[in-house]
This record gives sequence, structure tokens and C-alpha cells, in this order.
Amino acid sequence: MPKRINAFRHALLIACALLCICFLFGCDFNYASIFCNHAESDWIIDSRPTLESEGKQHTECTKCGEVIQTQAIPELEYSLSEAKQMLNKSIVKVYCYDYDGETLLSQGTGFFIDKLGKFITNAHVVENAYYIKIKTSSGATYDVNVMYAYNDRDSDHAICKALGCPSTPVEFDENVFVGDTVYAFGYPNDALTLSSTQGVVTSTNVVDKNKTYIENTAKIDHGSSGGVLVNTDGKVVGITTGILKNGKYAALSYSEVKTDAEKTYYSISAKEPVEWFHDTQTVTLNAYNFDTYFNVSISPTPLYGGDVRYDVTISLKPLYQYKKIKIKYTPLWFAVEIDTNYEYYSASLYSGGWSTSNSSCYAHIVMYDRYDMMGESSTATASFYYSNYTKLYYSYDYDISSAIGTFVIYD
Repeated sequence: MPKRINAFRHALLIACALLCICFLFGCDFNYASIFCNHAESDWIIDSRPTLESEGKQHTECTKCGEVIQTQAIPELEYSLSEAKQMLNKSIVKVYCYDYDGETLLSQGTGFFIDKLGKFITNAHVVENAYYIKIKTSSGATYDVNVMYAYNDRDSDHAICKALGCPSTPVEFDENVFVGDTVYAFGYPNDALTLSSTQGVVTSTNVVDKNKTYIENTAKIDHGSSGGVLVNTDGKVVGITTGILKNGKYAALSYSEVKTDAEKTYYSISAKEPVEWFHDTQTVTLNAYNFDTYFNVSISPTPLYGGDVRYDVTISLKPLYQYKKIKIKYTPLWFAVEIDTNYEYYSASLYSGGWSTSNSSCYAHIVMYDRYDMMGESSTATASFYYSNYTKLYYSYDYDISSAIGTFVIYD
């Protein structure tokens, strides 16, 4: 009996102890933790700090789950001005031009991803461009000579390289959370200096037309496209892209461009920007292919005193008059031989260039730009040795004795 009484007493004492613990700590108390040899975890973030408020973090036992330590995370001290100073050399203006290399089609923003001039921008910034240039924060301008990647279907990014451009690459961070403070940097409306705005992340997974965006409140405008959305460590989490229907702002998530951005080698499909979007035909002009592209018209007029005026006009054939054409390197130069089978006495200059040789008169016509190619003329007065010019000037043949130059026909 005494043994049974003692066992009963021990059980009663344990039950009383458990009731006391339950009363003091509540029914949710982890009783196993009393006997656990705790193994402490790394810090677990409960809430991330912002520029306005502290965050919270804790450690817990990896065996029983008991919270072991709690700790406040100080407010962020990293400022917008510090971020701007750090990223100023990495972010550039992007200019896209028409076939003439002068007419501006669009302006956006881009940012470097290596030290050799490789940069990213939005695909919709460079879409259909013929020529692209970038301007750095120092004001230096560089031609974009290679496009490595272009994706406007599953993403909205293009990766290009600026010729001979030294560059400072950005750093990336894939970790972004709702409530994070973020900064947007770019050149809205062709701003003279780098623009910066501050906001917070409101969603990390907005999907629109197969593209995943970070929704945030950091304001952007036209020309900001292709800029960066960075976290408070100054690392890029997305590409500023546009405005959502709800009035908030969209940044293409870094995960959308990561595969292309981290490539160290690109296939031979890399091309000049114009070749990505347009078919081109380069024509090296000569006397044999002249008739494929140009027409010649000659209009002779008898003048008082035995002279004849020849009006010579060279123009593009109608097939090419509505195409985009650019003269390259040097002007186009033509020599049109007018042969009457009778010997000329002289030829005097009115416009263009003229010369004579026995029975032939040569008209020299020069074209400097696309507008000349629509119809460039030369006029001169020629005198025959024979006075019966009224019949002679009607009797002539012409030939293209030479045609020199290069031009490009774009689609």
C-alpha cells in the first residue's frame, strides 16, 4: 500500500504542476519544450524594415519550434540620394532613329549589365528601330552596333551593346516582398538628369499577357521605360515598364530577363538593330545595274542662234519612289552621254556639270540625299558646227557612261 500511495502522490503532483503551467501559459504551451535540448535557428524575418519603421525578426528551436529570441531591425538609413549617386553611371538614355539615322522615333532608358557596354532596355522602346544610340550621364553618345536578344512576347526586354562604351554594371536581387521600399530611376520625357522616385511594392506577381510584373507606387512617365526598380540595397529587382490599369506602376520582374541577362555567350543571331526589324538591300551602283533603279529623261529645245538646250533628269523608278532609301558614304554620281552623231562646237554650263567630246555631250549629275533621287536635273546649252540644228538636235542617243555610289533600300 505505501508504494501505491507514493506513486499516486507523484502522479498527483505532476498533474498539479501541469495545471499550474496551463494556467500560467495557456493551453497552447509547448510542453515538449520543457524537456527539449534546444537547437537555435538563424534569424527569421517577421517584417522587413522601411525608411519609416522598424522591422522584426526572431530565432526559434529547430526541434520544438519554441521562440528563443526576438529582435527589432532598425529603420533603413539608405537614402534616395545615395541610390542615385551609386547608379548614375549605370543608367543611360536610349534614342531610336528612323532609316535616315536622324529622325527620332522614341526615347527610353537602359542600364548596363557588364563592363563592355552591354545594356538592357524594354523591347517596346527599341521596337522597329533602324538605328539606336545611347547617352551616358556624362553626356557622351555611343552607337549601338549589336542587339543580342529581343523578346516582346513572353517578356518585354532587349539586350544590346554600345560600341566602344565603358560601362558600370548594376547588381541584381531576385528577393522582393510586398511592403518593400523601392526606387525607380530613369529619364522620363528626355530629362536632362537622372530622375528618381520612391515607392513601395504592393504586389510581386501581377501577370499581364504572359508577363510577370512587380506592382509598386514609385512614379514613372514616358521615357522611363527600360529604367530600373531597385531595393534599399541599391540592387535591381525589376525593369520599369509602364502604368497599370489601376494607376499603379509596373516593373518587369528580374526573373523575366534573368536567363538572357546572365548569358556570357550569345549565338551568331546577334545583329545590328536595323537587321532585327527590317529587310535591307545594299546597292553598289554601276552603269550596268543603273536601269534597274533609275529612269532618264532628256528634253531638247532649239534656241536662237543655232544652239540647243538639253534638260537631263535622272529619277528613281516608280517601284522605288515610296521605299525608304539612304545614300551611304559618298553622293551618287552619274555621267549621261548624249550622242547626236554630229560634232559639237561647245557646251556652256547652266547647272550641273557638262563636258563635250567630238559628237558627244556629257551631263554630270550628283545626288546627295534621298530627295535628289526623286528627280535631279542638269541643264546646258550646246552648239553644233553645223547650222542646221533644227534637225540635228532631234537625232540623238543617250547612254549612262558611268554611275558610282552606294545606297540602301529599306523595307
